[in-house]
Amino acid sequence: MSIIPATGAVLAGGLSSRFGSNKALAPWAEGRLIESATDRLLEIFPAVLVLAKDPDRYSFLKKPRLDVVQDRMARTHPLAGLYSALDYARTDYTFVCGCDMPFLSRRLIERLWEEAPGYEAVVPIWHGRLQPLCSFYSKSCAKLILGMLADGLGPRDLLDHVHTRRLSEEEVLSEDAEGFSFLDLGTRQDYEAARSLYADGRVRP
Repeated sequence: MSIIPATGAVLAGGLSSRFGSNKALAPWAEGRLIESATDRLLEIFPAVLVLAKDPDRYSFLKKPRLDVVQDRMARTHPLAGLYSALDYARTDYTFVCGCDMPFLSRRLIERLWEEAPGYEAVVPIWHGRLQPLCSFYSKSCAKLILGMLADGLGPRDLLDHVHTRRLSEEEVLSEDAEGFSFLDLGTRQDYEAARSLYADGRVRP
């Protein structure tokens, strides 16, 4: 399988307030939860970034083609993390995901990439909702993001202001039939349910 000539980015600057501790560092398989995302992206992209408020906490991740970098902004906000990812990336397009998404589907990511030419963002829809943290963005979005942060807007607002390819739920189903790519483990209950899925071998990304 070929490498996608874009950057993979994992946002790890959130507060994990509903989880109760830093969920990126929660045990997962033989490592930490965040490693499920970084390892998947390293299979797909030539370079992977982890955006963090405290990069030293993620020093265990450092390996060839993976860099842990400081968020450009002190503010904790998904758009701030997205801006940092686009600013650091050396490629025009960056795939952005959360640190708590252990079941990212390579097939889905490849399909999103196929749709990217000519668009500033490529975003899947699942259960009627846009999934902005499992998406590709062009560097051209960065300047607009700065203004939107000042206005208190979020990632879905950005998609209304850039040329966006929305991958329909029907299109997503052909690549990730169960939508496991979009399982984000915001709470301990989510985390335990996902660990059961993993342990039972029910996930085939």
